[in-house]
Amino acid sequence: MRTLIASLIALMLFATTPVAAGDWEDGLAAYVAGDYQKAFRLWKPFAKQGNAEAQYGLGLMYDKGMGVPEDDAKAVHWWTRAAKQGDAEAQNILGWINEKGSSTYLEQGVPVDHAKAVYWYSKAAKQGRGDAQFNLGRMYYKGGSGFSFTDVAADLARIRFAMTLPAQTGDGGIPSRLLAMMKKGRPGFP
Repeated sequence: MRTLIASLIALMLFATTPVAAGDWEDGLAAYVAGDYQKAFRLWKPFAKQGNAEAQYGLGLMYDKGMGVPEDDAKAVHWWTRAAKQGDAEAQNILGWINEKGSSTYLEQGVPVDHAKAVYWYSKAAKQGRGDAQFNLGRMYYKGGSGFSFTDVAADLARIRFAMTLPAQTGDGGIPSRLLAMMKKGRPGFP
C-alpha cells in the first residue's frame, strides 16, 4: 500500500513539473536513434507549450507515421501551429501542400489553394528560405488558378525578385533551375 501511495505521489509531482531542457535533447537523441515513440513522448509537452521546433517535429512524425499512427490532419495541425509562430520550414511545407493539394508530405492531401500557398511561401521566403523563394517565384512564373496577375510588369518584377533571392542567399541548386526556367522563353526575362 505504501508503495502504491509513493508511486501516486511521484506521478503527481512528475505530471505537474514543467518540461526540462534536457528532455528536448533527449528527444532529439531518441529521434536520431530511431526511437520515435520516445522522441514523440518527450517532444509533445514542448509542442503543447508552444515550442515551434517541437510542433514541426510532431508534424513530421504524424506525416510519416514515425512513433505514432500516420495522421495527415494532425501533421497539418502541428505544422500550422509551428508556421504561425514563424517556423520557416513549416511555412514552406504548408505552401507546398496548398500548392499541390497532395504531395510527398501527405497521403490524403488537402484542397488546392494557391492563395494560401503564396501566403505561406511568402512568409518562409521573407525569412531567407531558398526553396520557398524558388517555389514562390515558380508559382508567379507559372501563374495558376486563383492567382493570376493582370499587371505584367508587376508580375515579372515579383518573379525576378522571388527567384533571384535564392541565388543571393547561397542556395547552389536554385540558380541552375532559375536559368533553365528563364531559357524557356518567358517574355521579360533577360
